[in-house]
Amino acid sequence: MAKSRVYFISDVHGSNRCFRKFLNAAGFYKADILILGGDITGKVMTPIIEGGDGSFRCTYQGSDLVLKNNEEVEEFRKKAADFGQYTSIMSPSEFKELQANPGKVTELFNRLMVERTREWISLAEERLGKTSVKCFISPGNDDLSDLDPVLDSSQYVVNPEGRVVKIDGEHEMITLGYTNHTPWNSPREVDEDVLALKISGMADKVQNMKSAIFNIHVPPIDTPIDQALPGGRNEVSADDRVTRTYS
Repeated sequence: MAKSRVYFISDVHGSNRCFRKFLNAAGFYKADILILGGDITGKVMTPIIEGGDGSFRCTYQGSDLVLKNNEEVEEFRKKAADFGQYTSIMSPSEFKELQANPGKVTELFNRLMVERTREWISLAEERLGKTSVKCFISPGNDDLSDLDPVLDSSQYVVNPEGRVVKIDGEHEMITLGYTNHTPWNSPREVDEDVLALKISGMADKVQNMKSAIFNIHVPPIDTPIDQALPGGRNEVSADDRVTRTYS
């Protein structure tokens, strides 16, 4: 049986630093295969508002910040991106328009998520596209369907979502980013029976179950990774993107 070294992560949630480490793991761990199993996108967007005098202001982790110049803005944006946040520079009038129009907030947030994902795909192609390392990146329940065309656009990065793929000469993998319903109403949630059909539909096509990998985003019930904080949406607002936009 063929042997491959696999490096697997999930839930990077928009972090540039985590994604770069994911790519660097190929060389550091001598991995043949990289797999990013969903929840690619972040949860917080921070507007950076022009001050009119060359300065900018924003709110970050509950604190009001004043950025004195463009250099400080770029330094802040890099820091925020490493922690998985999105930033957008705007005028005071544009900021007021966002405050008054939740639809525009969602539109901007979605665009920033797609843009970062596109940047990541390009970075993967640049760093690993000419190597023998295989790279699989799929969406999770937190990820919008808008990401699918980006993940499907690369000739190097493979989006294995919803199908059986060969990761090497011996091992097949099925992948599913959908989950059962959560308190947070994330983009990819379905009823339990639909989830079962999606998984079984792929599993039925696996040729050798003994060597297959099940890359299923939702954890198996009652296992150590099947843990979550108690409470509902009010206690854990992880996916309430609009209300967290200006946090």
